[in-house]
Amino acid sequence: MEGELQVIPTSQLVLNSYNARRFKPNAAFTELVASVRQKGVITPILARPLDTGKYEVVAGERRTRAAQIVSEETGDDLGIPSFIKNLSDDEAWECMGIENLLREDLSVFEQSQSFKDYLDRHEGNPEALTELSYRTGISSAVIQSRVALLSLPKPVVESWEKGELSLGHVEELTRIEDEKGILAAYTAIFKDNLSVVALKDYIKKLSPDLNLAFFPKAQCDTCLSNTATQCSLFPDSDGSKCLNPACFEAKQTEFITSNWERSKLRANYKTNGFKFQHNVPAAQRRALSSDTPAERCLDCPEFVSIITLVGKAVKGFEKCCVGVQTCYSDLYEQKKKAGASKAKAEGAEEGKGAQTASATPAAKGDKKATAKEAKPKDELNKNRAQTHREAFYKEAIPAAISKVDPESVTMLRLALAAIMILDHDFRSASSLTEESIESLQRKIIQKAEKVIMSSASSNASSRDEVAAHILGIDLSREWKLNDAYLKDLTKIETVKVGEDLGLWDLPEIATKKAEKYKKKGLMSLKNGELSELILKSGADLSGRVPKEILVAGRSSGAVKAGASENGGEAKSIEPTILEMN
Repeated sequence: MEGELQVIPTSQLVLNSYNARRFKPNAAFTELVASVRQKGVITPILARPLDTGKYEVVAGERRTRAAQIVSEETGDDLGIPSFIKNLSDDEAWECMGIENLLREDLSVFEQSQSFKDYLDRHEGNPEALTELSYRTGISSAVIQSRVALLSLPKPVVESWEKGELSLGHVEELTRIEDEKGILAAYTAIFKDNLSVVALKDYIKKLSPDLNLAFFPKAQCDTCLSNTATQCSLFPDSDGSKCLNPACFEAKQTEFITSNWERSKLRANYKTNGFKFQHNVPAAQRRALSSDTPAERCLDCPEFVSIITLVGKAVKGFEKCCVGVQTCYSDLYEQKKKAGASKAKAEGAEEGKGAQTASATPAAKGDKKATAKEAKPKDELNKNRAQTHREAFYKEAIPAAISKVDPESVTMLRLALAAIMILDHDFRSASSLTEESIESLQRKIIQKAEKVIMSSASSNASSRDEVAAHILGIDLSREWKLNDAYLKDLTKIETVKVGEDLGLWDLPEIATKKAEKYKKKGLMSLKNGELSELILKSGADLSGRVPKEILVAGRSSGAVKAGASENGGEAKSIEPTILEMN
């Protein structure tokens, strides 16, 4: 019966053909064989029934191989404890693939191959990369860069698989534009025993082809760095090469930059600039898989196309983020995790059998993955919002109270509010009986101010009510962004506040940013630099109030405040926000 533990003869088990972990006998496997020889297989495997009547191993390949060796030695058909589960091809692959990716002994090559196999198997699913990232706890940018390494020429990939090349060598080779150049560098690594640092220097000195330059080459005709000039002096010289790659790159950069807006790359991918392939390490290339970039990217100078030195877009990196990881993650990973969590739950259910079958390794992997799942963060910070409202009220309420007419109904409302907040102060009023009406009224107002402003923070909602309904203080129009509040935000919160309030589109702020940080995206700036752009640009910040200041932790009455002194109807603060944006 499915799901029950059964003992399956070794002869009835077949190994699967899609395991990214290439089997390699080693000392640990030799010890496993010796253990099976003495005790048999103790930890169950996971298998699925095949139409042939046999069973395919989904999890537990090494145990099965050890049992096969012992069976051949003894002539016995050794039985293996197995959990049998009906799984489709995709389900079996998922159980095996995700379990493997969480194993600590998986090599970088095997991990990269597993990533590629997963994405190839889910080709056409735009959420596949996000789901894989969520299940493994590995950034989608890392996954993309690792998969890209497998597109290098076959000799390079094979040497990497064998351990003859380090990950650093392989990543450096992705900076070379053509296959011929990659293979030449690959040969040099072994011939000259190049370290990763030496390989980096080698790549810097590669001579570009002058025939493929965009810039005017008239000044190159007599340059001694032009090998065509040397041909007349040295017959063996290779013509049309530039021996000064730094000069070539500088001229090419100047030409492409000045013509970028009219280029096909700009027209096709809407990117804001370019980076040469050899200048951007594989680990720093974060490709945008989405057809429509996030709005924040549209004006960001770090939303670029990765191109070769001769102006060709690098496949897979036509739209690329070269800014900070946190910004990319916020836009293209975090917001999709809610959708991917369903796939995570389904994958966990599918892998239950694999976890039981492979015991300790799978359980360990699941704990590792679970630890990386982040609890969704509340976007509205109640404590912070209350702190900054209180700082505002410290000045606004006394100023408004000082203007109250002692004969007005507002005065009576203030007195009543004060009594309701702290009525025990009014139990003995005999000392006030001889006061004139004017003096009494004046002291009531003074007492009201003292009581309202000295209330504990737990009564902050009372201040909200008094400010909105009695004093007519309009938080949505009078509160202003300030240095204290911005210092209380993280960098990513500052960027989001600016986006929500339309600050980055204000001409004063946009101009100041273009002058001081033209080539940097918002997330590449320090929080202090972002605050300076907002507060010192000269932009009018009136009415641009963060949602948390208006809503988080406030009483419903204060949020819906709007009743005017003359009895006008209450109005919601929300239209103010919408009109402002």
